Amino acid sequence: MSWSEPGAPAAPAVVSALVERDIAIEAGLWTLEDADRFVESEVARFCLRALVEPMADRSAAALATAEAIVEIVRPLGLPLVVHGHDRTTWPLLRWAVANGDGSRIGLEDTLELEGGRRASDDAELVAAARRIAG
Repeated sequence: MSWSEPGAPAAPAVVSALVERDIAIEAGLWTLEDADRFVESEVARFCLRALVEPMADRSAAALATAEAIVEIVRPLGLPLVVHGHDRTTWPLLRWAVANGDGSRIGLEDTLELEGGRRASDDAELVAAARRIAG
């Protein structure tokens, strides 16, 4: 459930239906406003994790947004998955690893390996991310 999408924060019926069916909820947080609304909501207590995914195109801005979002939601104690898109993918992955948070990688996020070469498939992206994660 992305908190930037129309109607997401005001979807108690959807949350109830998911909880009743034992379907895990992942909160997608793109902005500081998303994080604030999420923390203040009742939904947070039903979530499996929070996905921190800043939409900035520049790495410095994406990193600053991710750091601020994490600061807001970390007190909830939820596992965090931090990831970027395109140019911000690898800097955010490195930042997440350094901070002990989860990350994700795949063709939905980027088509390129660190350094700019196009990945042949998801497996190549995952292998590169695993090398960084250690």
